[in-house]
Amino acid sequence: MPEHRHPTVAQLFAHQAHTAPQRPAVLGAAGERISYGELNRRANRLAHRLRAQGAGPEQVVGVCLPPTGDLLVAVLAVVKSGAAYLPLLPAHPAERRRTALAATGARLVVTTAALAQDGFAADTGTVLTDADADQIAAAPDTDPAVAGHLDQLAYLIHTSGSTGEPKCIAVTHRAIADRVFDVGYTRFGPRDVCLQIAPLSFDGSVWEIWTTLLNGGALALPAPGLPFPDALRDALERHQVTTLSLISPQLQLILTEFPHLLAGLRTLVVGGDVLAPEQARRALTALGGCGRLVHAFGPSESTVFATVEVLDAQNTARPVLPIGSPLPRTTAYVVDQALRRCAPGESGELWLGGPALARGYHRNPAVTAQRFVADPFGAPGGRLYRSGDIVRLRHDGGMEFVGRADDQVKIRGYRIETGEVESALLRHPGVGAAAVVVREDLPAGRGLVGYLVPAPHTTVTDAELRALLADTLPSYMRPAALVRLERLPLNDNGKLDRCALPAPRFGGAGGADDAPRTATETAVHQLWQELLQRPDPGREEDFFDAGGDSLLLVRLFDALQDRFPGTTLTLVDLFEFTTWSSLAAELDLRGRAPADELAGLDV
Repeated sequence: MPEHRHPTVAQLFAHQAHTAPQRPAVLGAAGERISYGELNRRANRLAHRLRAQGAGPEQVVGVCLPPTGDLLVAVLAVVKSGAAYLPLLPAHPAERRRTALAATGARLVVTTAALAQDGFAADTGTVLTDADADQIAAAPDTDPAVAGHLDQLAYLIHTSGSTGEPKCIAVTHRAIADRVFDVGYTRFGPRDVCLQIAPLSFDGSVWEIWTTLLNGGALALPAPGLPFPDALRDALERHQVTTLSLISPQLQLILTEFPHLLAGLRTLVVGGDVLAPEQARRALTALGGCGRLVHAFGPSESTVFATVEVLDAQNTARPVLPIGSPLPRTTAYVVDQALRRCAPGESGELWLGGPALARGYHRNPAVTAQRFVADPFGAPGGRLYRSGDIVRLRHDGGMEFVGRADDQVKIRGYRIETGEVESALLRHPGVGAAAVVVREDLPAGRGLVGYLVPAPHTTVTDAELRALLADTLPSYMRPAALVRLERLPLNDNGKLDRCALPAPRFGGAGGADDAPRTATETAVHQLWQELLQRPDPGREEDFFDAGGDSLLLVRLFDALQDRFPGTTLTLVDLFEFTTWSSLAAELDLRGRAPADELAGLDV
């Protein structure tokens, strides 16, 4: 880690900006380029404005902006003000954003005038990047004189909570710096271009942003408004990306649609979800022997990830991919139920320590004390995080992932406590009992299914429940299907018998009234059949209720571009026209007839 008088993240970035001010820091769509010097000046102006509004060390400032250069300016400005940034995604329900602000004590948000209208608490101050642009531009562009230290709070990030309330992880400047310097598995420098695609609320963004900007590289931003596959393809082609971080489903999409674009990469990091050996072998082939494929693993509590394995032909030939060995300066123990260290070949819970460990859970000392414990194996004063991940210790010193010790699951890279989803369902007075599990047999693959027992003498519709969930949970936490039961099945120990839970049925076969009536309806109906793996989806059956999710919706959008050339429909439109009949009617209204041939359509 470079020596610096005040080695906070803010000071380390300022050092890069003063050393090479003309070096490109941000590469946007349509030729947009922001140099390190310009990015530093813009962030300084906003930081001075935040300071004038009361931001400072150990305080929390929310950041609620679309993923553009302004978002990076805001994140830098918050840490330059001495405060810690709290990601608030514009796509998340307003209630969840308000809850996050209240739980963290944040009284200030960087956002836009339009997003501010969506609702924050009355006592929440705002700095608006558009409406307040003149005042921000008038602020000094010099680095704020803020005393800082490595153990100062840098950011907060929420993860799902088993009690029904999300937990908020508090991460320091020291933890970020530890993860971006001298990491061992690769080297980052001024010649690297990293594609920044993870949302700010996902800790993959921490790795993308800070590894790049603190090592003098350039962050490439996808074009706004494009669906994920097109945005990813466009950015890889446009920016000569050398470094890319993905979760497993994203990698699968690239390997299916445009694997040749991986050939220019120097480092491909895959983490956040289980990576299959076959995926890894295909990725190595696509990299062409020049790029390095890194399998990364670890919880947000250890700052992004804690173990890595550089994959090659030898270790990808195994039936289970290794999650590797601890990163430099990271401590990792595999501990059995008797709290003894496991021997090679044994399985146990992964306990993690080192300078990248989070402080704990913000404003939650009880849960912090449960999960962050004194290190019984190392020097006095050390701390360890009990991850809840069950791993097997290999004879070569590496590890393999086995499963979880609790109800936490991971869906497309997001950690989810099923108890939080169950609590959201139980908020409806018509739900007497609820259980949420992961199933592998959904049309979109792995996903959540909610099982509920209606409360006596009440009625509740799926539409009511989905509206409730949409108001309280982000989309990745909402069940793909809801199943009603007379009672939840229990085993002999009185616990939920997950094996006895029935598979969801996404509606019945369509009748005569559900048959397509026009060429457009026939074409859209066929796309639904193929994507949802349903023989006959109903005319008024909702795409999401039928088992669809956001990734399938992206595939539907791509298929529509091929099937209806020149259509003006956007991905956002598909969230409005969620039945095949209404979507076909909208296509007819816009005057787009289907292409003559279906042959070769890839969905």
